[in-house]
Amino acid sequence: MPVRASPERKPANLARLLLANLDAMAELILCSGVLALFGLALWLTTDSDDDSGGGGLMQPVLVPVPVRRHH
Repeated sequence: MPVRASPERKPANLARLLLANLDAMAELILCSGVLALFGLALWLTTDSDDDSGGGGLMQPVLVPVPVRRHH
């Protein structure tokens, strides 16, 4: 026959369970934050591929547009 927990022990078990869940959640948040920081650092340190790694945007190129001079 299973032994039932006394009413005095239930809050302690519940508190222990809640603390274990909070520890697991804190680990998950910390791990996610560290991974996000590493990802952000990697993203910011990679060269842009638009103009030979010089940074910034490419210079605009003017494209000739044909214009009708007669109506």
